Amino acid sequence: LALLALLLGSGSWTWRLDQAIYDTSLSLSPRSAKQPIVLVTIDEASLRELGQWPWPRALHATVIQHITQAGPKAILLDLLLSEASKDAEQDQVLARALQGSGKVVLPLGFEVLPQHEVRALLPVSPLARHAHLAHADAELDVDGVLRWASLHAGIAPVLHPHMALALLDVAGEPMHPAIHPQRAPSDLKNSSQAWLRDDRVLVRYTGTPGTVKHVSLS
Repeated sequence: LALLALLLGSGSWTWRLDQAIYDTSLSLSPRSAKQPIVLVTIDEASLRELGQWPWPRALHATVIQHITQAGPKAILLDLLLSEASKDAEQDQVLARALQGSGKVVLPLGFEVLPQHEVRALLPVSPLARHAHLAHADAELDVDGVLRWASLHAGIAPVLHPHMALALLDVAGEPMHPAIHPQRAPSDLKNSSQAWLRDDRVLVRYTGTPGTVKHVSLS
């Protein structure tokens, strides 16, 4: 039995079995989205009609204005806008659209510098001033599957909420009471040289592709 336990542990077979059971349970119990969520997608049709990427930020501003007129509770502009536009006026136009909406969440990321230091990739300042900031960090398991989300991440002492958590906050809605995040070890929270992931939760996927409504941005 000891040898069997050693073999199972060294080959991560118990971990793989755990994940297989979890993945199967999700596929056998699909759920519908509790709130009406719409994905406005930058798809091939949009690229053909509106031109090749990257698009001017004034175009994104127009999209934000149109979506805001529909009265959503919150908007996620899922683009990493950490570099200034070559035309500064483009950033100002988008910033005014963000300010006019007041409901837009912008993501941030991070990069590891050559000296092994970590730097947050924040949206450029005109945009960051008029948006709600959230991290877009995704941690894959060793088999390449995304099963976990960190509700907070960043460089201590400033941790940012996950994009989903930020959307709930903008919408004025609480997190589901059944969610109990796993806290990071306290000794990691004092380091300002590393990207800290905290409050990990398992992702309960809603369903197969197509469960959430898609519309083309064009």
